[in-house]
This record gives sequence, structure tokens and C-alpha cells, in this order.
Amino acid sequence: GRAGARNAGALAAKGELLIFLDDDLSLEPHCIQAHVLHHQTHPGSIGGGRPVMTVSPHSSLFDNYRAFLSAKWEKPLLDTEGPVNQVQPFFTAANFSISKTLFLGLGGFNEALTDAEDQEMALRADERGVSIYYLRQAVSYHNDSISLRPYILRLRQYRKAHKQLNDLLAAQGLEVRPNSVPFVRPLSAARRLAYKVFSQSAFLMLLEKEKLLRFLPRSVRHKLFDWVTTSQGIFFPEKPL
Repeated sequence: GRAGARNAGALAAKGELLIFLDDDLSLEPHCIQAHVLHHQTHPGSIGGGRPVMTVSPHSSLFDNYRAFLSAKWEKPLLDTEGPVNQVQPFFTAANFSISKTLFLGLGGFNEALTDAEDQEMALRADERGVSIYYLRQAVSYHNDSISLRPYILRLRQYRKAHKQLNDLLAAQGLEVRPNSVPFVRPLSAARRLAYKVFSQSAFLMLLEKEKLLRFLPRSVRHKLFDWVTTSQGIFFPEKPL
């Protein structure tokens, strides 16, 4: 898996600064330089690169929703000066940098995890007092266009991975912050009922008719995408697609 591959690469590396990049990214020209400069200024820290989802006038309404969601999620990190640990210990393994000494000192990625291995390492690093930075200039682009049903299947995989992560953290005695495992959270009875309503297949079929959705305000479309994908991907994953 990815954790094992990254660990093997780190062990084989000859240099002291490790920069991890996934093979399906496009980088801004100064991305690598941003990582190098960061570690010259903040040795002994983790530099998290910035993943950006791009959309065009030809992108689907669903891809536009996902870009909106990504920007909304990223805003607290962009607004933070200094380490992001107190906002959320986070970096994406698809684009980050760390010294080889620190990486091996942390024990590398946990190979028991098939997903969310970067989040687990971020929490471990935070627990040991390692500063994690969100590098605004280390930009990478992922052309990740995906339709609604495959996205829901992806959410179901994330849910299983984060449940596994939640159990692993509890076994290690690590603090689980409310925002650190976003796919495993309790629901009020009223909210659960609302998600159950939106888990019906009729809502999924409605959202696939983008010609009709274009008549709705953007905020309403985004809210519908949010409720349907969350209900079917996270809280009612047994629903057939």
C-alpha cells in the first residue's frame, strides 16, 4: 500500500530532506523551492503542501461543488499564521516535506492503515510537539474530476478508513479531537432523520440531472450535494448505488 511504498522510498533516499509527491499531480514551478525554503527557516517541522482543485467553465456542477467544499475546508489553514496544529494537525501525504531524521524518528507511516495514514502521522507528530505548517506557496493541482456515484463510493471508503483510524488512536491512548476524525461523529435524532430522508435514491437521481439543477441558486445546489453525498456516503453506506 501507499504507507509501505512511502516508507520504502524514505529508507532508500540519500538526502536529508524528503519531499513526497504523488504521481498524478501538477506542480507550480516554485513548489519544490517553497518546501526547501521552509525547512531552512523551520528545521525540525513538517511542511504540508497545498492541494488545489481547479475548475473550468466546462466543469460539471458537481465538480464546482467539490471545489467550493475544498476552498471552504482550506480557509482556516490559509488564515493561520505559523503552525496549524491548533487548528487541525494536518498535511496531505500527496505533497509534503519532512527531514529524514524526523520521519524515521516518528516511525514513518503506519502500514496497518490503507487510508488516512497521513492524518494518523500528523496526529502522532502533533502529540510529540512537532510543528506542522501549511505552505501556501507549495501548490499542487490534482485534476480529480469524478461523478456523483463514484464520489459516494469514495466517501464510503474514507468512512471505513477513518473508523479504523479512530479505533487505532483510541488503542494508542491518543486524544481524538472532534475535527480530527471527521467521518466518525455522533448525530442528534433530528439530524439523523434528515440524513435518512436524503439517503433516498430519488435525491441521487435528481442531482444527476444537472440541466435541471442549473435553475437552482448555487447555495441550494451545494447544500443538496452536501446532504445527499454525506447521507449516502457516511451515515447510510448500506444504500445501493
